[in-house]
Amino acid sequence: MKTNILISIVFISFLSYGFAVFRLGKINSTKKNGNGCVCHSFTSSEDVIVWVEGPDSVVAGSNHLYKMFMTGGPAVAGGYNIATFYGQLNILDTNSILIENEITQNYPLLFQNDTIYWTFSYTAPLTPNSFDTLYSTGLSVNFDGIPDEQDMWAYGDNFVINIIDSNSVSNIKNIGTKPTEFLLSQNFPNPFNPLTNISFNLPYRTSIQLKLFTTRGELIRILAEGEYTKGNHIIKFEGADLATGVYIYQLTANSVDGLEKQVFSESKKLILIK
Repeated sequence: MKTNILISIVFISFLSYGFAVFRLGKINSTKKNGNGCVCHSFTSSEDVIVWVEGPDSVVAGSNHLYKMFMTGGPAVAGGYNIATFYGQLNILDTNSILIENEITQNYPLLFQNDTIYWTFSYTAPLTPNSFDTLYSTGLSVNFDGIPDEQDMWAYGDNFVINIIDSNSVSNIKNIGTKPTEFLLSQNFPNPFNPLTNISFNLPYRTSIQLKLFTTRGELIRILAEGEYTKGNHIIKFEGADLATGVYIYQLTANSVDGLEKQVFSESKKLILIK
């Protein structure tokens, strides 16, 4: 009888510890200075996809909003960790907590659909003509209070931020030609399976290439190529033959009818989930 009571106490204590650890979250688990969420599993999972969205060029000292997204895994509840080298991070909700300029969950965030995200703010350092990096890790759990390999985590790709000065912004706005008339939009839907649409806008008749790469820069295929008329174009992409993961699509455009020779190039991430 006493043995059974002791076993019950130990088991309840273990569950309480598991919930407490996950509830508060953990810092030092990103690629900046950590080894991931090793209290749950020693290795990252390809079933979990983590990424950060926000401006990749900001003025020194300015403040901006960013989001960290996560999908995949058990997808009952999620936790996260955001870190940076030089900028200042700040929380925007009661589900998060700031510890030593890193952000983690104060409480787990429940999945309402297949993707969750957290919003946070970033203040750029006062060092123009430099770079900073946002590091991210996401943890997807079944929320049973037991930190084991049934819970899954993954690193996000390092998000590099170009720190510029206000004069750089003025110079960009005053260029005679208008590169902003070229526009590569985020694919929709994203994440997707297996079909998505990629749209882009051209200010005049232009020779373009739309390519798909792995995150290591390996070319997978050319999605579109040739001369396209002025206006908006939509390319339908089917990824049935590709594995779940993050891919990069890149639009390169060379002017044909433009008054000046102009080259435009932009890349974005798309996420395939099967």
